[in-house]
Amino acid sequence: RNRPAVTAATMSSLSVASDGAAETPATPAPTVAGADVVVVETESDLPQQNGLDKKGYHYAHSDIYYKDGRICEPPKKLDAADAVAAAEAEAATADAQASESKWNTNDYHWEERDCTAWATDRLRELVVGSEVWRDKKVEGDELTVTGAELDGYASSCVRKGKTINTFEFTAKVTFEGRRGGGALSATATYTDLVRDGTEDVGSEVQVPAGVVESKASAVADSTSSTDKDGNIVQTEVPVSSERAMRCSEMLLKLVTKKGEPAVREKLLVLVRELLAK
Repeated sequence: RNRPAVTAATMSSLSVASDGAAETPATPAPTVAGADVVVVETESDLPQQNGLDKKGYHYAHSDIYYKDGRICEPPKKLDAADAVAAAEAEAATADAQASESKWNTNDYHWEERDCTAWATDRLRELVVGSEVWRDKKVEGDELTVTGAELDGYASSCVRKGKTINTFEFTAKVTFEGRRGGGALSATATYTDLVRDGTEDVGSEVQVPAGVVESKASAVADSTSSTDKDGNIVQTEVPVSSERAMRCSEMLLKLVTKKGEPAVREKLLVLVRELLAK
């Protein structure tokens, strides 16, 4: 900091007595020599700021820093009541700030949050258990989504209150079903689900159609009958391979025409939620 200048007038104001002792002259009032220069005649005329003597440097750990409490209150130990009040005030501040992290007020500092696990759980919540088709007359003849996986990453980054959400993953959704004497296990794979933060604001992410792979198998029919004692007996009836193939092909058409597009719509919901997270 600039210290007010002590001019030659200060030195010339001292005179030497005949016996060699320095005489103390009368103290003249400080005069203003310019907008930023204060001319003083003695050390006592140096200005004071915030109650502190400006003769030297002052640090936060020095007692003089807290002189008269005019810069800040000296540190003190909190009693139980003060501790509760401080905790309540801190909680109120945390609730008011727009940030998921307590330390990162208003998301000012760079922070990256991993959203991969959340995205995987959310995808399963959206699609697993979804019914694609069900035969109302034959119990067990149905086609449903039984599994979903994400391979890749999703993250949400913040800096100076702005959010940048990025992700790059491949989604795999499994369908399983049976109809008549045929059974089907199919997987729809969705690739190129990418957002790297360089896209235009408001641009829509496209979810490409999934590639479906399937495996068909035959399932024996069963019939119920009653024996001479009145007990119900289940009997398996073999199914021809031609019939099993025909039924499996019907299930595959349901996957490609109905199941895969429905999952694609759910993936679009997931992507929009990721971008808004």
